[in-house]
Amino acid sequence: MVEQECQRWAAKGINIRYESRENRTGYKAGALKEGLKRSYVKHCEYVAIFDVDFRLEPDYLRRAIPYLVQNSDIALVQARWRFAKEAKELTEARANNEAKAELESRLREAQEHETMLVQALEELRQTLSRIKQQVFALFIEIVGLNLANLQNDVLRLCVVAL
Repeated sequence: MVEQECQRWAAKGINIRYESRENRTGYKAGALKEGLKRSYVKHCEYVAIFDVDFRLEPDYLRRAIPYLVQNSDIALVQARWRFAKEAKELTEARANNEAKAELESRLREAQEHETMLVQALEELRQTLSRIKQQVFALFIEIVGLNLANLQNDVLRLCVVAL
């Protein structure tokens, strides 16, 4: 909606741009800093920055710019502003969607970690089962050798006694 309105005015020859950023670092201050880095800003006599949910009076710029023109020691004019109910609801909906997306992302990560942990646990269980089988086989082998040796010793004793 805001972007379309900016395009409409630009089509009438007004030097206006709609800017949006993906990186939300620094929130509003970050947006201002990022906006002022734009190369075209250096060629503008005045820069007006508004949030998407600001609702200004139609004559805002006509009333604000004269303060800058008439007072060379003033570099910034900020006026009273208000949020529109619809924009507030839009902002809340966007925040809710972002929170939902974040929670869904964290849930997916947790599920992926759970899957990896279950797989690792199953691998450990299988490894432990193999180790138990190997230990049991070694035990039987050792006991079997000792029994065989014991039988041989008993047989030798019997032969010697005869």
